[in-house]
Amino acid sequence: MALIVPPDILIPAPDRWLPTPGSLAPARLVRVLGEAVAGVAIPDGMGDLRALAGAFLEPALGRNLFFDGGSARDDDNAPALRLRTDPDLAPEHFRLDITPGGLALTAAARSGFARGLAAVYQLCAGRTDADTIACGVITDGPAFGWRGLLLDSGRHFQPVECVLEVIDRLAVYRFNVLHWHLTEDQGWRLEVPGLPRLTSVGAWRDRQQGDGRHGGFYTAADVRRVVSHAAALGITVVPEIEMPGHCQAALAAYPELSCTGGPFTVQTQWGVFPDVYCAGNDAVFDFLETVLAHVLELFPSKFIHVGGDEAPRDRWRACPRCRERMETVGLRDESELQSWFIRRMGRWLADRGRRLVGWDEILDGGLAGSLPGAVVQSWRGHGGAVAAARAGHDTVVSPTSHAYFDYDPGVLDLARVHAFRPVPPDLPPEAAAHVLGGAANLWTEYAPHDVLDRRLFPRLPAMAEALWTAPRERDIPEFLARLRGHRAVWRALGVAPGEAGRPLEITAAYDAARGSHELIITTHGALAEAVAGRPTAICAETAPLRSTPGYAPDGRPEDVRMPGDGGRPFPLAVTDGRARIAPSPDGLLVRIRFHVDGEPCGAPACVELRGHRALGRPVAVTGACGRGEASLLTDGVYGTWRHDDGRWCGVEGADLDARVDLGTVERVRAVGLRCLQDANLRIFLPREVRFFLSNDGRVWRPAGIRDHDVDDRVQDKVIRAFEVPVDAVARHVRVLAVGRRCPDWHPEAGGAAWILADEITVE
Repeated sequence: MALIVPPDILIPAPDRWLPTPGSLAPARLVRVLGEAVAGVAIPDGMGDLRALAGAFLEPALGRNLFFDGGSARDDDNAPALRLRTDPDLAPEHFRLDITPGGLALTAAARSGFARGLAAVYQLCAGRTDADTIACGVITDGPAFGWRGLLLDSGRHFQPVECVLEVIDRLAVYRFNVLHWHLTEDQGWRLEVPGLPRLTSVGAWRDRQQGDGRHGGFYTAADVRRVVSHAAALGITVVPEIEMPGHCQAALAAYPELSCTGGPFTVQTQWGVFPDVYCAGNDAVFDFLETVLAHVLELFPSKFIHVGGDEAPRDRWRACPRCRERMETVGLRDESELQSWFIRRMGRWLADRGRRLVGWDEILDGGLAGSLPGAVVQSWRGHGGAVAAARAGHDTVVSPTSHAYFDYDPGVLDLARVHAFRPVPPDLPPEAAAHVLGGAANLWTEYAPHDVLDRRLFPRLPAMAEALWTAPRERDIPEFLARLRGHRAVWRALGVAPGEAGRPLEITAAYDAARGSHELIITTHGALAEAVAGRPTAICAETAPLRSTPGYAPDGRPEDVRMPGDGGRPFPLAVTDGRARIAPSPDGLLVRIRFHVDGEPCGAPACVELRGHRALGRPVAVTGACGRGEASLLTDGVYGTWRHDDGRWCGVEGADLDARVDLGTVERVRAVGLRCLQDANLRIFLPREVRFFLSNDGRVWRPAGIRDHDVDDRVQDKVIRAFEVPVDAVARHVRVLAVGRRCPDWHPEAGGAAWILADEITVE
């Protein structure tokens, strides 16, 4: 049995809470009563506000409710949720009265009822029959009118049901905008009448692993279903149709819209590509107006996003038609041509009663102030928001520093999200009024639909509070305490959350004199800083690599279950942030967790240690190491999937040629090398690895060759172990990893590639 006190559980935190005597058992709620409310009917078969209340409350309670018509009577003491209207409230504001006899939710508009019902959902979800809610009055409303999430459906397509689930999650945390990114270099997702190749060609791409195609698209019926479901929950869907760049999927379908004429394929890689819509071709604008006319039919939003970001101008610079356009309309350079392009589309939208939204690059070339009504979404820091607001443009703020949920939680942790303030501090009040709000951006290069929840949670509730409550003081320990109460909410939503951050870092080094690894554990990041002064603890455990179920050399060690001896991991003593551990030929996985107030906080820090015959032995690399020291190759410390973790030794544009002196002639049974691939960063696996043995370090005899079957187009990071069995005696081991140039498909085709290796192993 638990007493739930609303300000101790609700996210966002309520603006005002007035406690009153008594408590309410959610299990006693059996029906919904509602006043007849004109003008707030709910679409998509929801019927009316009472049905909307049921849509929130029935899943939270896990049972069906009764619905009564007519007016709610003040003398009716039956346990119920009563819905009442107050036209004096702002549209998204609400009042929730909690009494022993039930709940009374008061609002002026559908959006206000939806926000209040979100609070009811959080209070009731996952509660037992014995749980009660403390009585009192909540009065609440948002600090910002734009509280959004960008969902990128271009890089990875999400089924309609998945999009609807995202909307449900937004509703529970009182967001009011779904920014739906529908077109990209890697896929066009909207069916458009009269342009069949957009979906027959542009919606599909070859998989990077070479195992078929990825793609899909949304029909008009799909879009109407999404828009209707969102509207029922008080959420506006803002579509994004990218222009003039990020359009290679469209150019694959209609290459005549480019400057060069193609041919093109739908991109299988991530990044920024040179081909854009031809600004000198009138057919481009006919095409875009056809597309946008269909968009306006499907999306009632007054805001239409046109992208405008990351549009290279090299093709325009070399294009005769673009040069002619610049001369005809009197433009000095290609940046002004982009502004002209955006202004033309913005005026077309304005003539139809809509407002253009674009990323902050639309300010380049002199757009500021020349397109009234345009909204600038600032992503490259707050600078775009400042420039837009000072020029009289409304702005939405979603900087990489606080809002990019595709970033690993080690880069953008929950505390940093919670600290987000959309209004730049140096804006005067009259300019600050142009800040509509902010948004989280979930780009999906590395986030197919089955991992969306791990990217969104638990950071989405932190962003919700930053945008709804906008507290002056950000108390992370208090927020974490409330967040722990949302485990029941997430279970009710079917959410399996990711990590809040990576507050620990392990530095590992082999001490040859003592024959052991020394670990230094430090805290870092906004999350660790925010809980300074609270009771914290560091708990460490180890398990043998080879006997740990689910462990794989190319897997993520933080995801491995730690069984240890008899199903339990071995504890590791940590004193003043330091620990020592003897190497094991089977290898050891060390995992260390950060605890705050007795609860695990953030992802574990992990390190893989390996004992072998070359451990701590002298190693030399031919030529200069471009990254890391040669000694990293025999320190017994494996690298992670992060190329910059300090555990990788690398060479650029050359073979990696390393030689190890074992000290004495001895029998060698296996030799290996581990390497990393991260294609976006020009880090590729070697073509092959050649192994050699020698007794004197001068005369070498071949010991074997290993290649691999990893496609260089794979965008996920890959760790691959190259190993050959040997049965010979030797004192010296040589490893030659044969390098390569960047492949033809790569943005830096023909350029120097890196080889990164973390360990030479000798058995």
